[in-house]
Amino acid sequence: MIEESPVETLASLIDEKNKVVFSAWNGDEPPSGQRCELHLQADSKIYLYTLGYGINFIHGTFSILNGSLIEIKMDVSDPFTDWPIMLLERDGEDLLLYRSDGKTSWHDDYPFYPESIDGFWPLRASKMEKPDH
Repeated sequence: MIEESPVETLASLIDEKNKVVFSAWNGDEPPSGQRCELHLQADSKIYLYTLGYGINFIHGTFSILNGSLIEIKMDVSDPFTDWPIMLLERDGEDLLLYRSDGKTSWHDDYPFYPESIDGFWPLRASKMEKPDH
């Protein structure tokens, strides 16, 4: 049996559930209590939810490049919304988004961000259902 690619899985989940939710810090809550979810939705729409030093709701779009790379563009511009190119991979039944450059943190790009947000990548979309907030 041929397993579908991560991009095909992403597309079928978006078709089925209208969105796929990726949680930062590999799906775990970091010790700092910060939270970040990236919702990939139908029509290539993105919804970013962050809770940390404040609560932010940001919209944007995504596009698939080269079959496994994802480019994200947010509707507003500040350092946290200037996303690197991401690599979509599979971990069992889960989907993971990694930075294509292999870094794991915003702190690498923006030293003024606290090191408590290191380990931000990968973002994990688990098939385990989580309650909506």
